[in-house]
Amino acid sequence: MKIACIRLDKLGDLAVTLPADSILNQDNEVYWFISNGLGTLCEKAKPKRSFFEIKTDHPTSGFKQIIQLLKAEKFDRAIIYFAPWWVSLALFLCGVPQRVGRRSQWWSYLFLNKGLRQKRSQSQKHELQYNEELSSFAIGKEVVFSSSLEERGLKLEPYPSRHLLEKLSLTPQSYYVVHPGMRGSALNWSQSSYAELILELSKKHPVIITGTQVDLSWLLPIKKMLPESTQIIWALSLFDLNQLLYILKSALLVVAPSTGISHLAASLGAPLVALYPSQKAQSYIRWRPLGDKVTLLVSDQESLSSIKVTDVLQICLKSS
Repeated sequence: MKIACIRLDKLGDLAVTLPADSILNQDNEVYWFISNGLGTLCEKAKPKRSFFEIKTDHPTSGFKQIIQLLKAEKFDRAIIYFAPWWVSLALFLCGVPQRVGRRSQWWSYLFLNKGLRQKRSQSQKHELQYNEELSSFAIGKEVVFSSSLEERGLKLEPYPSRHLLEKLSLTPQSYYVVHPGMRGSALNWSQSSYAELILELSKKHPVIITGTQVDLSWLLPIKKMLPESTQIIWALSLFDLNQLLYILKSALLVVAPSTGISHLAASLGAPLVALYPSQKAQSYIRWRPLGDKVTLLVSDQESLSSIKVTDVLQICLKSS
């Protein structure tokens, strides 16, 4: 059977969804429909995934693209883990025999012919477990796992990029990575806390600060709080995705809030300190990164203010 697995949103969301295809792979041909620019995640995954990148930032173009793909590839089943409403319309118009997804908004009742009710907002399970549940439902088979959730998480292996570290005058396991930014999907630590942490860490080892243009307004005040130093390396949009994966994998330790970078670091097996609020919608129970070198610091308040710089610093220095 030929199956289309569809997750058209952000990097971290895809990272906690890709492993849900392990339930489907036996005797099935699986292809992922993912957001444009995230193909590297499928290419560097172990095992590697087949995929199509969809132009989600241009819905009209994306809709036409999906229609063309569905007509050309002739899928027997499609599973929507997350996608805009027009994706289910495309599946309906192209006559995909089995159209599976969560029963939630109006379009899921109108265009899908097999739906599962899931109360994800209650954060009673990890996002991967919700996605595995949907995969099991799609094939009509209850799956009992013998491995732990952490073991089932995504595993990534980037291409080596030692020349990249050489350009930065760094070697593997000789630097920290701090990722202060996010796209507003969860609460964040204060800018002053990040600045204090970066300054203290830079006294021990170089610190790479990662981010994108989207994070610029958040990062600039942090940069103004810090001195010019060769120990502090600002890497705003400096790396492509494979290079970023290599930088994370080779780090002594990574510090990040609840964002895609934390999921990538965990999937690479990098030591990680992940900062999480206590809000149910952003709960670590649902969104924690899965890895055997992850240290979670969960605030006892809805904000992250109860997490102190000294708490994070102590963990970081132990890794040195």
